[in-house]
Amino acid sequence: MTMTTQPACYGGMFPDILATPIQTKLVGKVFSIELQRAGLAYQDKSLIADREQWQHCLQCDAFDHCYKFAMAKLALETSLSSK
Repeated sequence: MTMTTQPACYGGMFPDILATPIQTKLVGKVFSIELQRAGLAYQDKSLIADREQWQHCLQCDAFDHCYKFAMAKLALETSLSSK
């Protein structure tokens, strides 16, 4: 697979963590986060891993590049959300 024929899900293994304030479920292709609200704050967080989607990702020719891109995006989102 060349870089010009990336799948539509490329880089989307993890949810967009910057979307947290309004949503209670953040969904990525493989990993999702559920947030339980208690009034104005979040009381609990749960990580959900879709093992079937993970196996699908592992079989994709673009996996290595996609995973690196998703991790870089997640690192940047994490640094922005902590400020």
